[in-house]
Amino acid sequence: MNCSIQQWLGRLLHIHKALQPKSISYLQGNFTTLWTIWTHKNLVVHERKNPNPLEVVLTAQSLVCRYKEAFSSYSITSLRRSDQKGENKLPQNPWQHIIKVVGARAKKLHRSGFAYEARNLQGDVILQRTSSCTEKQPALTIPEAMLEAVIKARDLGYNFLLLLNDSRRSVLVSNRQCTPTWQGRVLLEDWSTLIHSDLVFHAVYVPLVVLRNVSSLAKLATEMPINHCMV
Repeated sequence: MNCSIQQWLGRLLHIHKALQPKSISYLQGNFTTLWTIWTHKNLVVHERKNPNPLEVVLTAQSLVCRYKEAFSSYSITSLRRSDQKGENKLPQNPWQHIIKVVGARAKKLHRSGFAYEARNLQGDVILQRTSSCTEKQPALTIPEAMLEAVIKARDLGYNFLLLLNDSRRSVLVSNRQCTPTWQGRVLLEDWSTLIHSDLVFHAVYVPLVVLRNVSSLAKLATEMPINHCMV
């Protein structure tokens, strides 16, 4: 039977309104695929990208796999939450917020910027910050932004946080899986304090396309002085 995409989505949400684990996984796959198609279409229309259906399929599959890995506490083998005895623990509760963090740098303007956005599992924006700063190396700007985002989310009463970022090194540093640069060592004490608290957080590397909306805010912060926070 012929129906519009809006009607199909309405029926889909009605059928899976109970939001059981299987329903959430099914909806996640469908919406990720739709988002990938929409993004590819915009690139074709506005940036004259050559249509590539296979790329859409592969991108959608990759994103679905990444999201499943990120949200499954049992599949995250690198999650570190150390108590005073140095034991590793997995979160007993689901992630409360997804925090996207992006840094940007404009060499000609000698200005850096960052942006982050925290959403709950229903997709509502809980926290958003965009800020300009003096020129810094991305290796320092991004970890500072990630640390600030985690602290602000904790102050709002949330203890299970998943961070998404497109910098592999920043992800490793925040997960304490590699040694930071000498410039970033000043943040180690703050990260250590958070790890030994009741806060559970984990960073995951994702492609920049997943962070596109937050990336545009970070780039805007390099073009003009901005210091905006929305809670």
